[in-house]
Amino acid sequence: MVHKVLLVDPDVEALASLAQALRRRGLKVQIANTTQMACERAKETRYDAVIAWHELAEAPLDALGLLDALAVETGRVPPFVLLVDDAAVPRRKEQILRSDVEAIYGRLAAIVPEASTSASGLPVAAVAAAPPSSPEPSARASQPPSVLTGLLAATPLRDLLAALGLERRTGTLTVATPLGAGEMRLQDGELLDAVYLRLEGVKAVSRLLGEREGSFSFSPRTPPVMRRIHAPLAEILRACELENVKAKSARALLADLENKALFANDAAAGSPPSSDLSDLARTVLSRLRAPATLDEVLEELPASDADLLGAMRELEVAGRLKRLSREGDRVPLASADGLHALRALAARAKAPGYDGAARVVFAGTPGRLAVVAHSALGLEGAVGAPDGQPTVPVPYLMANVSLGDDVSLDLVALPLVPAYAPMWPMALAGAAVVVRLDDAAALALAETCGAAELPVVDAAALVPEFDEGSTSLVAGVVRAALEGLS
Repeated sequence: MVHKVLLVDPDVEALASLAQALRRRGLKVQIANTTQMACERAKETRYDAVIAWHELAEAPLDALGLLDALAVETGRVPPFVLLVDDAAVPRRKEQILRSDVEAIYGRLAAIVPEASTSASGLPVAAVAAAPPSSPEPSARASQPPSVLTGLLAATPLRDLLAALGLERRTGTLTVATPLGAGEMRLQDGELLDAVYLRLEGVKAVSRLLGEREGSFSFSPRTPPVMRRIHAPLAEILRACELENVKAKSARALLADLENKALFANDAAAGSPPSSDLSDLARTVLSRLRAPATLDEVLEELPASDADLLGAMRELEVAGRLKRLSREGDRVPLASADGLHALRALAARAKAPGYDGAARVVFAGTPGRLAVVAHSALGLEGAVGAPDGQPTVPVPYLMANVSLGDDVSLDLVALPLVPAYAPMWPMALAGAAVVVRLDDAAALALAETCGAAELPVVDAAALVPEFDEGSTSLVAGVVRAALEGLS
């Protein structure tokens, strides 16, 4: 008598219904909805019979059918039953209507384990020319029980999760993609939590379901985890699938923003004020007070990708997004011929008794300084500060630029916010010159620089066409500021 069967059907709903009906009759049923998943299941354990959708068992022109693939993977094919649609007429004795549970159960009850033939009619031994790929007993004993592995290209995560949910499995599904790793935790077939890159919860699930390259591994051994996902698995899968469709459409409308740094643009005359924007658009606008790419915004903010892309589109239509260009290649501070002279200027600009590199300080509003910091990282030899930009408007290192021969130059940001004026002197310590970007806190800056006996020059006076979004023009301002000290 058959006790353990492998049920393989690409129709997930029909798969669940038939599996439940057979379990009520006392059978142990494991399920799969692709040939790849069925082979992985068959390598884990031995089944008394296989119940398969007939189209999977029919060998395509360029690949093996399900039963032949099972023969190659395990060296045997157990007796099988082929399912056909209710509208079809069974053409072979192995074929039974998918909805006729009694007939399927009766056929299983009559099965006696014996040598069977492949879907092509050949003896199994003739198909399984390759040696069995099942692990040796010693290797199988060392493998965690019920570990399931595979490739996303062959088994989409949506299908895998649906199958694990139907089997009410508990464990950890680990996913590796070209972008990084992710994990999903399941308990009794329900999804408890998910993480992927910097994403968590349902948003991580949506991203993982959209991945088509990589591998997965499911293990029943899972540590306790705090539940962050409470909706039923089937509902989550439907919602994430819809979310990915919406996100794809929304992203297509913003194709020209891909791989570009974006910055919040001030409202132009006649454009809608910020108060007219949606709450999410204002949140995105606040994040873009410092330059960020579209993908960085999607990863850092918790809202769904589709909603965030919609908010970005809203800002784009309102004219509130500024694109920052950074030259494809690193921009040198000076030409090869002028580098020696610039190195000498930087060495002389270093304050006496100061241990660090020579410093050029840029002073201006936090927004303009954020753009200068983005451009400065495009300079040849530039390295950003390990901690990045601070979240409050205090002085910070934008970049250290190596000039060779152990000479380097620090480019420092001085946000002109009067409330933080007591901290300005620490940015000016060791500085050679202060480059002013705008007229913010002009009097307070003049007093602080006067006390430190530091020269202050306007960026527009050094480079009349200055634009802080251009790495080349930032380099020109730095050169001109140093040359003005000689």
